[in-house]
Amino acid sequence: MPKAERVASTLRRALVAVVAAALLLSLTPVAQTQAASHDNPLIHPKEYKPLQPGSIPVKKEFVNILLLGFDADYKSYAQDGGDSHTDAMMVVSISTTDHTISLISLPRDTLTYVPGIRGIYKLNGAVNAGGGKNEDGLLKACQSVSVLLGNVPIDYYFGIDMDMIPKAVDHLGGVDLNVAIPFSTQSGKRYSTGMKHLDGEAVYSYMRARKSAEGTDKARTRRQRSAIAAILHKIQQEKLFLKLPQILLDIQGGYYTNISPTALLPLLPLAMNADVKTMKMVSMEGSLRVALNDWNIHFVNQEARRDLIEDIFGIDVQPLRYSSYSYCQWLVGNGQAGDGALGVLRYLYVTDQVLEYALESADPAGEIAPARQAVAELRGRLEDAFCETSERVDRIKGSYKTDPESVKLNREMNEVKEQLYTAVKELAEKSGFPGDSGKGPLGQGDLRWAYPARWETDPAINEVYVNFH
Repeated sequence: MPKAERVASTLRRALVAVVAAALLLSLTPVAQTQAASHDNPLIHPKEYKPLQPGSIPVKKEFVNILLLGFDADYKSYAQDGGDSHTDAMMVVSISTTDHTISLISLPRDTLTYVPGIRGIYKLNGAVNAGGGKNEDGLLKACQSVSVLLGNVPIDYYFGIDMDMIPKAVDHLGGVDLNVAIPFSTQSGKRYSTGMKHLDGEAVYSYMRARKSAEGTDKARTRRQRSAIAAILHKIQQEKLFLKLPQILLDIQGGYYTNISPTALLPLLPLAMNADVKTMKMVSMEGSLRVALNDWNIHFVNQEARRDLIEDIFGIDVQPLRYSSYSYCQWLVGNGQAGDGALGVLRYLYVTDQVLEYALESADPAGEIAPARQAVAELRGRLEDAFCETSERVDRIKGSYKTDPESVKLNREMNEVKEQLYTAVKELAEKSGFPGDSGKGPLGQGDLRWAYPARWETDPAINEVYVNFH
């Protein structure tokens, strides 16, 4: 959806929400006060708030740079009008106090809530949700990564189209790298394991190799870290910083950064003095599971995340909310379109359409206003029920179906959902809301109550559609 349309859609929904809130204030002030305290990002996406200097005790000061590698634009989802995803994501964190350096890999399939954007995404789609390979999209990627790292600020980003890596590495004269797996380049040259001198094509092929004895994305990110570390080591040890302007000139159009020439001046001595030999290389640990119907999702290990952030940044963080496998099971229920808690989001979306239409409808008989009030009240109750149940499911371990309190709350939520269904149908009839065929464009004047099998295409759930398939 173009940015202008997204803004217009958001404004319309905001207007409906304001009117519904006004109605609720006159009917159920206690329930409305409770709803305001909920923080589920599928209902109320959070705005980004980085840690402020002095807000917490920190052991060191850092400069954090997000590195992004974009896969090829020729892939099918890019040809259909979408930007390529970030194939690799790492944070280079350099301490300005003791010059230590850390390289943190962030699995691209990590479950993510993009700040300020309603919906549930993968980390490698945060840039797409934010608008693509432009400043807005890249800053959204920085914000999403920052949240994953406990809201530690990301100062700069540097993205590169992966097919530009061969040219950049060749400018450096290649790199020495301890090869972990046998692999072949696109031109057919084969490499065995062990210490090797790799040219640009070989580095590119090694970083992207998928089919190997290791066979996991975790192993792939480990190879990417080692390749980036080798590049940084080569630049520092051979003092190749002066070659960087020429490299950037040669890959012009294939990289994206907010590091201005003015910002680069203080960064160069910092990079030159960083202790690359003792560079710490880590990854955000977790488990890759099929979830949310058919996505491969990386679920972060909460304890490992806390330890990583404490070890590198010296701060204590709270667990990520709404990010467990069991929570995702609750969202999709039995895995059928329209089933599960995601269905509540579609009901709220349909309700908002009918409320918006009814607000502009003539009401000579005085029938629409009370029907509208009834719908607004039930809508508030359903939103409350969704958020209350999600908070309970988020806190438990294991399936929500084995937790009596979660089962009770879920049943009550679905009872309110059915009541809202009846009330909205009545309001739609009284106000003359057009259509109930189920054949109209999704979200455009049609009472379509079940979300589609590919739920991520539904604007009721994900504000911005990102193609992961």
